[in-house]
Amino acid sequence: MPDLSRGASTHNQRCELTRQPHAGSGGIGAWIGAGLVLAMATTSLSPASAQMAAPMDQPTAPAAAPVTGEAPTSSGMAELRRYIPADFARYAPRTALDMLVQVPGFTIQQISTGGGRGLGGARENVLINGERIAAKSSDASTILSQINAASVERIEILDGATLNIPGLNGQVANVVVKQTNIETTFQWTPQFRHRIADNIASGQISVSGQMAGGDFSFSLANTNGFRRGDWGTKTTYDPSGVMLFVRDEYAHYDQDSPTLSGNFSRKAANGNLLNINASLTRERQKTGLIATSVQPGAGAVTEVFKTGYREWSGELGGDYEFAAGDGRFKLIALQNFFHVPADISTGLYDSALNGRRGTRFTEASTSAESILRSEYSWKAMGGDWQVALEGAYNRLDVDAELARLQNDGSYLPVVFGGERTQVREKRADLSLTHSRDLASNLSMQLTLGGEYSQISLLGPHGRSRTFLRPKGRAAFSWKADPKTTINLELLRQVNQLDFFDFAASVDLENDTGNNTNASLVPPQMWRGEVQVVRDLGKWGNITVAGAIAHVDDILDQIPLSPTTEGRGNLPYADLARISSKATILFDPIGWKGARFNFDVLFRKSRVRDPLLGTPRQISEEQLHTIDMTLRYDVPNTDWAFGTNLTHNLSAAWYRLDEVSHATQDKPFLLYFVEHKNLLGLTARFSAMNLLSTHNQFWRDSYVDRRNGPLDFREVRDRRFGPFVALTISGTL
Repeated sequence: MPDLSRGASTHNQRCELTRQPHAGSGGIGAWIGAGLVLAMATTSLSPASAQMAAPMDQPTAPAAAPVTGEAPTSSGMAELRRYIPADFARYAPRTALDMLVQVPGFTIQQISTGGGRGLGGARENVLINGERIAAKSSDASTILSQINAASVERIEILDGATLNIPGLNGQVANVVVKQTNIETTFQWTPQFRHRIADNIASGQISVSGQMAGGDFSFSLANTNGFRRGDWGTKTTYDPSGVMLFVRDEYAHYDQDSPTLSGNFSRKAANGNLLNINASLTRERQKTGLIATSVQPGAGAVTEVFKTGYREWSGELGGDYEFAAGDGRFKLIALQNFFHVPADISTGLYDSALNGRRGTRFTEASTSAESILRSEYSWKAMGGDWQVALEGAYNRLDVDAELARLQNDGSYLPVVFGGERTQVREKRADLSLTHSRDLASNLSMQLTLGGEYSQISLLGPHGRSRTFLRPKGRAAFSWKADPKTTINLELLRQVNQLDFFDFAASVDLENDTGNNTNASLVPPQMWRGEVQVVRDLGKWGNITVAGAIAHVDDILDQIPLSPTTEGRGNLPYADLARISSKATILFDPIGWKGARFNFDVLFRKSRVRDPLLGTPRQISEEQLHTIDMTLRYDVPNTDWAFGTNLTHNLSAAWYRLDEVSHATQDKPFLLYFVEHKNLLGLTARFSAMNLLSTHNQFWRDSYVDRRNGPLDFREVRDRRFGPFVALTISGTL
């Protein structure tokens, strides 16, 4: 469920692996206070004497009339604020992304690349030269990181509801770029950790400029590469709470995903627009866990769990827009794929008394998506209109094998019911959007549409189903006064299924698994949201938002038979969210160059448990996120200091025979020092995990179902220790 349930992690991913720390709720105020105090205490230069050039609290006033490169608007009120390169001078930005992340009160709405339902409306709150990003494997952050900061003319913060671009509401950033010279930028981000291999291959090099009458950008990046791990103990208790044994554990998680990507855009003399984007990724991931213990009835025990895979993925897409009749026609095409030859998980159990046993689970998978979308836009009856037709074809093929270790060291396959899964979806989407001004300070965008889809699970136990579902959206933007904007959105949405939910899966470490479910249905959501954006003048700005949603056919863990379970649909779920993000500038009190950013979100969900019939949270639903940064750019110097504190908490994971919960015992705190002209480069040194946060996990496993007797409880505590990171960026 986009927006209301973003950030939910996969059950088997550990907090440290995803680099989104979870923490228990106890003492959060104290830890937040400690982080801020530490940041201020370690800033050794006196703020009282500071003087700052290029203040970000006074952006350039919006132009009275549209200029080349601005996003199409239905009224002159669309532009809220405008920033020019001089506004970012004190940050010494190297790329367009470095500039956008410093815009006060603005946060890029990240998407889950490749996971959305087709292309539909705009997927992110960022435009480039007034155009949405019609891609799935490349998001705004990726593309902006390829563009040299010198090519950015300005950044406009717009009202989404005033644009003739379906799907946008609230604050939208339009990055106006005009590239001339060919520029090369790079960033190297090594990380050094105790007991974990150094990560020295993380970074990016990008080239951007003009070619063949258009703008291009090209990059080779491994920004998602990491080396992580943790170590500690897991204690197992019997149902009465008596300790059975303690297991010493060491885990590591390694990933590299080098990606070649490029974008090309060209505007012809007659106004026709062409955009092409392509990417190719070769991902490799390895994880491992080794554990030793002395267990009753087994003696000394060593357990080793390993997973590893290599994946090829790619995407080729583009769009072409031209004048047609009284309007403009745009044709968008996209093709993506991924292929995993073998995702192999093995588990070995060596007991001094019982010998060796082992299991191997192998999965090969191929997926592809083909999309063709057409849009026709025109002006009529005092407003903007757009009709869009989209067709898509999705496919997933999975071949899996579960095998047991034999005495001679070979593995013998065993039947587990999920050896082959084939999923196909054919989908068509038709929508009509109308944008207009209702008053001088009130604008509206309405979208009405519907979706036809046919989802088929092939094979002897497969089935095919057809759905016809309405969709729609109403968005309003009201300029209540010169400094206050109120946005309202009402949405009816059909969400995307993860086709891997159809396939059977096995978790060797926890000895659990899911069976195949041919009856999955795409969830449908009704959502309402109110957002208030307040310009605080020299103090910065703040946004507060609240949303409620009702989801039919919510996905969660359900019983598939008296003895099996898997992913499936529950009748409904209710969700609520409140969030706020702000930038507070300290110039008015004499601390020139200091700013405080915060982004907080609290979410609550309610679903009826399929086993107990009682209400609970959605499994692993994100409950809250707190992200705060204090940054001090020392005036008249190239130095900057700062700190960042994050705290995330998700709900427990509910299976029919167990409940588990992954948390962290404290927030995650880092401190950084940055020099913006070290031999012509920008260098940042970061000290991470200064509170020595631990990964924690507990699991209650039942004899049969959760309404029966408890079998055992596991409690895990692993540390990953403080570590350091270096970021070096520059222009060649």
